[in-house]
Amino acid sequence: MFPAPPKKKDYSPLARDPSREDRMWLYSELKRYGKFTGTCWILSPEPQPATPLPIKTIEDIIYSEGFLMASTKEKQLEYLIENAKVEERTINVVSTLTAGQRNSPAWHQARRGRLTASNFGSVLQAKRVTPSLIKRLLGEYNLSGVKAIAWGQDNETEALKSFTNITNFTPVQTGLWLHESGVLGASPDGLVGDDSVIECKCPYTHRNATIKEACGHKDFYLEEKEGNYTLSTTHVYWHQCQGQMFLTKRKFCYFVNEIGDAGAAALAELLKENTSLTHLDLSSNEIGDAGAAALAESLKENTSLTYLNLSSNEIGDAGAAALAECFKENNSLRILDLYESNIGEAGAAALAECVKENSSLKMLSLNGNNLCEAAAALAKYLKENTSLDGSY
Repeated sequence: MFPAPPKKKDYSPLARDPSREDRMWLYSELKRYGKFTGTCWILSPEPQPATPLPIKTIEDIIYSEGFLMASTKEKQLEYLIENAKVEERTINVVSTLTAGQRNSPAWHQARRGRLTASNFGSVLQAKRVTPSLIKRLLGEYNLSGVKAIAWGQDNETEALKSFTNITNFTPVQTGLWLHESGVLGASPDGLVGDDSVIECKCPYTHRNATIKEACGHKDFYLEEKEGNYTLSTTHVYWHQCQGQMFLTKRKFCYFVNEIGDAGAAALAELLKENTSLTHLDLSSNEIGDAGAAALAESLKENTSLTYLNLSSNEIGDAGAAALAECFKENNSLRILDLYESNIGEAGAAALAECVKENSSLKMLSLNGNNLCEAAAALAKYLKENTSLDGSY
């Protein structure tokens, strides 16, 4: 494309000028690879001005004449407490106006200076007030560029999507929920039904470990008890979830771990005993060959699942081979989607063998993979397999 041919005037490598729809498509694709890329930042929409809020911000209060003219610290505190109070109707309005959370200027404005649920644990466990604690509570640490924070933010959407695929519950986007005092607040990742919130955690440190392995670390937030995994009551995430339920007046919290290989392995264990689930969509969850192998083992025992979507993962040849092996024993799966799953010739060859022998599979998607010569073998077995309706 560059440099332009010297002898061609008005040269353009494009067949037409890019439209706004083209730019938005490119922006959406770049977001999948991380919003911190330069081109993604350039294409991102300009931030909108903050929506006027029906409450006073903490800054509004402490810079007001009444606060500054108070004669003592005690009177200033009384003034702050009195002027920060909010009514229940206002609480609901604020939660709606601040939906979108970190992408909403109003959310940043409303929570600044308030004690939010993500810091409840830090306060409750603090033995004394330290400068670092004050700095944390005032939001003076900019963590948006920290790799672990960026990882969690980028994978939160996929975690919510996986939750919906597995449970058929769709979380509703929400914003900041305040306490009547106006000093405390919480921002759950979503609302589920009439009685639940959802909180997603995508741990960067343990991204390549199984849940069982991660539980061996003392800093991990889950613990294993009698074969089950529970949220540790001493971890700050416990206090965060309790705060979210209290301030939203809900009874339950769905605590969601990012999928990946560890999550896939945990799901695989459930699939071995599940007899009702028929559709499972795990697309775009960074599942590798280890996760695919765990799922393949569970499919040898599962008899109810008929649709499995593993598209846009990192299944690879080893994962494809494991899935192919399971079809020697599985007779229930009808549709397998492996679109853009980094499968090469070896994996395709193994799947070709499974297609040859399996009589239950009806649809197999391998589009977007590097099949090359293996496609010929696959095509050959497609002709021999009379039960398969299509491979694409």
